[in-house]
Amino acid sequence: MKTLATTLTAGLLSGALLAGAPLAGTSAQAETGDEIMLQGFHWNAWKGYQGQNWYNTLAGAAGDIGGAGFDIVWFPPPSKTADNVGYLPNEWYVLTSNYGNIGALQGAIGAMHGQNIFCVADIVVNHRVGTFGWADFTNPSFADNNAAVAAGDEYCCETGNWDTGEAYGAARDLDHTNWSVRNEIKNWQSWLAGNVGFDGWRYDLVKGFSGNYVKEYNDASSPYISIGEFFDYDTGAVVGWIDSTQGASRAFDFPTRNNLYLATTRGEYWRLANNGVPTGVIGAWPQKAVTFVENHDTEEARGGEYTPPFPTNKTMEGYAYILTHPGIPCVFWNDWFWDHRNAINELMAIREAQGIFDGSTVSIQQATGSVYAAIVNGNTAMKIGPGNWTPSGDWSLAASGTNYAVWTTGSGGGGGGGGGGTGCEGCPTTVTTDPASPTEGETVTVWYPSNGRPLQGSSNVNLYYGFDGWTGVQQVAMSNQGGGTFSVDITLPDPSSELNFVFNNGSSWDNNSGQDWNVAIASNGGGGGGGGGSDVYYIEARHSGKVLQVANTSTANGANVEQWSNTGSDFQKWDVVEVSGGYYRITNVGSGKSLDVSAVSTANGANVQQWDYVGGGNQEWALADVGSGYVSIRARHSNKALDVSGISTANGGNIHQWDYLSGQNQQWKLVPVQ
Repeated sequence: MKTLATTLTAGLLSGALLAGAPLAGTSAQAETGDEIMLQGFHWNAWKGYQGQNWYNTLAGAAGDIGGAGFDIVWFPPPSKTADNVGYLPNEWYVLTSNYGNIGALQGAIGAMHGQNIFCVADIVVNHRVGTFGWADFTNPSFADNNAAVAAGDEYCCETGNWDTGEAYGAARDLDHTNWSVRNEIKNWQSWLAGNVGFDGWRYDLVKGFSGNYVKEYNDASSPYISIGEFFDYDTGAVVGWIDSTQGASRAFDFPTRNNLYLATTRGEYWRLANNGVPTGVIGAWPQKAVTFVENHDTEEARGGEYTPPFPTNKTMEGYAYILTHPGIPCVFWNDWFWDHRNAINELMAIREAQGIFDGSTVSIQQATGSVYAAIVNGNTAMKIGPGNWTPSGDWSLAASGTNYAVWTTGSGGGGGGGGGGTGCEGCPTTVTTDPASPTEGETVTVWYPSNGRPLQGSSNVNLYYGFDGWTGVQQVAMSNQGGGTFSVDITLPDPSSELNFVFNNGSSWDNNSGQDWNVAIASNGGGGGGGGGSDVYYIEARHSGKVLQVANTSTANGANVEQWSNTGSDFQKWDVVEVSGGYYRITNVGSGKSLDVSAVSTANGANVQQWDYVGGGNQEWALADVGSGYVSIRARHSNKALDVSGISTANGGNIHQWDYLSGQNQQWKLVPVQ
């Protein structure tokens, strides 16, 4: 990932990165070409998610997005709009929409900046609707609103010059030859950067106005990245638009997306090659291409309004292609957040480890009706399609799935949650832990050499583990070290006496022929609370003396958290582990799930529950000393405190979040488990 701080002005480097930090202006660094972008919304994102607005959803997911390796997030159109989704804007400076208000927007941008992620605004300047009528533009108005509308528009009273691009019937086409229109666009972009925090632009419907104006707008705003939506399957037409900007902007590679769709759905993989080079913009001007498989215009929710969506069973073929090929790949929210996260993360890790970038070389090996195969960057081989192909020579399988495979050689490999590499030098050849005889509180490495075992050939392997007879079961993805060997580090709780584990690849299991693996854990000689940055506690409310517990000894996501008299149950014990920057993950020993604010809500009274830990800000907590051995426990995403509802002293008193008011029902003692 890029370091966001390197693109900010020197004056900003002395403090925290704030959502309102200005675009770096003339000191901004342009993109370097090895970024990966996430489209941070989908067509129905305006409806929110799990009871919260979309900007809060983005803020809550920032940790996961950063951890996956994304460098850029594309935000939905920010301005007040006449439609639900933002593509009929009226008052540009009013940033209240179905996605949330300006405060929530800045919070999401700030969360992304905190993960070193650049934020791209969806800029809709081809057209605009009036505040109340057809062309009564406000916030801002133009010097002459009628003159701002291009000649030939549906409006009765336009006095502008003829449109410099295609007409758009649902709103007023703006006349970009008009000096006032251009000035207001540039002023607005400056405000979006300096006051809101955006780093770059995605220009909507650039067929509607001449590309030379995009160059003018970029020259004035110096964005980190600029991308135009020139929706056309003709490679020459898209490249011609890029050329009209004098190379000041990238463009989405619609021709490549179309060829991928036809190749995978019709069995016409020959479409991906043209005289030995890739088709589409990545074959003509790869340093200006932004590749994608799906977006908000092509997804299933649009019902084929513009083009058919990618079939679910073909989607990963598309990602195996764009994440191993030149251009900057853009991953669609639905594909990553819900459907194919682990597989996409694995391919992203390979791309980064192998140094694939927008100008990487491509040597096409085969392009037939059933298979497309290529060697990219000299160190990565890939194939998609049902046909057979494998690279000759010293290659290691790094990732695979239905009708796709990726191999690596040379430097690099897996990293993070997958990858590959050239092998696993010095790695164990049998299932083991390192150290073989671990101590409670210690971090150990679990090794799984899959060759000759039930999961041989798997591209993903997960460790499924618990303690002391399978208490507190958890699952975690293992890193692919190459040569069929996987590993992962875990921290042993203190106290604990036995580690229990098996392996799975999402569909099949290796449970040691039904015996599981059971490794004895030695005592560290302490009495609760241990090393390795991990300690187990009862969390006791000051006002009642009762402790936090998971209701009904549940192991389910969403199970409620309450207070109860201390019974010594594992469901009253909490493993407190620092994750970053003074924030802690608080995980229940009985269930293995973490303390979580429901729906990433920032509201007073939002319920506290347990959930699988996914790195969200609603699952990370700051512990602040409030005196007499007590602490406040505040959620990272909301800064609200863990609070016993109604100051109840009863068993079953509910736990929620609330503004910290120094109440004793908001103060907690961490009592080490003996």
